[in-house]
Amino acid sequence: MINSKGDRYCYLNARHTLETVGATGDAGFYSKLHQLLANGSQGKAPPKQWASMIKALQTKGVKRSELEDSQILENLEASQAKSLTKEEVAGLVLSGLPTVKELELAKPRYPGWRHPGGVYKELLFVLNSQRDNVQDELTELEYRLEAMQYDAADLAFSLESLMDDPELPARMQAQMKALRELLPKAWDYQASHFRDVLDGTVDKNIMAHARFTERGSLFFVEEIQSDWAQAGGKASRAAAREAVLALLAKKLGTNCLDGSERELLIGAIKARATVELRGVRYEPKDPEMIAAAEVGRRNGWSGRTPAAPFVTNTEEWSGLVLRRLMQRAATIPSVNQFAWITESMRNGGRAGGGASLDDFYKNILPKLADKLLKPLGAKVTMGQVDLNGATHEVPQFEMTPAIKEALRGPMPLYSLSPVWKGARNGRAEVNRVLAECELMMGTARHVKLMDALYDIATQRQVAGKYINNGILLNLHAQNLDRAARHEAWHFATENMLTVEERVTMQREFAPHKLLARRTQQTLIDLGELEAARQCAHPEECAAHAFALWSTGAMEIAEPAPRGLFQEVWSVLKDCGRWLAERVMGEKAPTTESMFEALRSGELARMRQARGHMSREMDVDHRAQRMSA
Repeated sequence: MINSKGDRYCYLNARHTLETVGATGDAGFYSKLHQLLANGSQGKAPPKQWASMIKALQTKGVKRSELEDSQILENLEASQAKSLTKEEVAGLVLSGLPTVKELELAKPRYPGWRHPGGVYKELLFVLNSQRDNVQDELTELEYRLEAMQYDAADLAFSLESLMDDPELPARMQAQMKALRELLPKAWDYQASHFRDVLDGTVDKNIMAHARFTERGSLFFVEEIQSDWAQAGGKASRAAAREAVLALLAKKLGTNCLDGSERELLIGAIKARATVELRGVRYEPKDPEMIAAAEVGRRNGWSGRTPAAPFVTNTEEWSGLVLRRLMQRAATIPSVNQFAWITESMRNGGRAGGGASLDDFYKNILPKLADKLLKPLGAKVTMGQVDLNGATHEVPQFEMTPAIKEALRGPMPLYSLSPVWKGARNGRAEVNRVLAECELMMGTARHVKLMDALYDIATQRQVAGKYINNGILLNLHAQNLDRAARHEAWHFATENMLTVEERVTMQREFAPHKLLARRTQQTLIDLGELEAARQCAHPEECAAHAFALWSTGAMEIAEPAPRGLFQEVWSVLKDCGRWLAERVMGEKAPTTESMFEALRSGELARMRQARGHMSREMDVDHRAQRMSA
């Protein structure tokens, strides 16, 4: 997406709809809490039970920060509902979490403050508050209603849209009403940052910025910084010291410390050293002192530097920015090395930032990167890079094809773990999947198992492919079963469905259809944003839908409409099926009937009986069962 200034921007994490994901990026971030809720077996429960379950999810990798930023526990505690569905709870999580926008400036502001050479770029990372998210949702719903040309007063509506989903307008109106009621109560940040850089399409609140150069095989980070975190951190540290000083003064029986006493105590606090003054002892590990400092630290985030997600924790904001830069670097085919500056190299070597900045670049960032790289067998080390003829010793790591593949996938917003599964699927899982393929297709000889499988166009490793009338499956796929079912649908479409059945599926999974939208939203809820984008193509959308449905991740049965359209809907469906059966001379196919026929093996048996099975492949992709 491009704003009025020509800056490119995208959303790194989805809110509710695909429009919140950058169309040009093939990676992003998702809520692990939302994903676990969406995939969980609990369908409905009282708010208190949901709260207990969500607290327990911290043992499954959900970070405390994600619980706090989403305000889900507070919302559940305040809920008056007797019970909530998992969709309602997951919706509360998404509405509370911030949306992170990435803005690439068309005209960088500081091109002279970097090392010469390479293609120079500047990125801003902007936070959306809950109020921003609610307003965005309202705008999207209003646009969709206008596009449908729906008018409740004279019923001037789009017949096709309403026949697909008769209750859609009423549901959208109800959602808009709920959002309007939430808007005055939704939280917002108290101050704007660098608004002169932005316009109305990107809003406010720059969490952090990054400056980097693309130098052929080297992706070099010139700066990672958060002015917001820096200013707030300085204020909060000062407030923490004042809170401890106030506690010590109270213990000393005075309201005001004299200059020398204050200087002595401040020195001890900064050095985290024990000191005694007039019989009162300051001990850095004293729980009372720690509690006072924490209260002061929280109070320090106020005014022009309010507390907000990520910015109050150095590892969180810098870790998010670093991971995003690593994602971007992984998408560039020529890059095989990732590196960043040290303190003496800041601003192209013109200005430093002291020991604290060197600690940030030499210690904090390497530790954050190592958390991501360790499962991949890599580590940040000090190494040499050539910047326009000058050699520098900097933190760096090699970006091998395997590392780039892992980094290209979507990542949890609050975690430092890559999502691609490193270990091979075991013998039992492989044999089970092959048995499923044999049942669905009538044979497993069209299936070949690969230790690595790449998409030629993107050079990314993929879970499965359908090519030359055969199915290729990646042994390292995170969900081998779903990958096999997805490719089995492609096989069935080409070899087992009739022309009429193919036309039906193309129609039912057209982008504007209800099943297509449901499939797309399910993939978004699972954090599979690249797969969701593929739903623009009916055949790919149908393959995703079959894989989701057959593994129990999505329902495809349409709920019976109520109200004004119920009788019309029933009559039209019956007429349509009767007409189709008359024309074709057999029962009209439905999405669910075709899905069930493939899953049960009925489709394979029926096509074999009719002599419609596919031609032999040019290459035998026979997959042998794995044995011990």
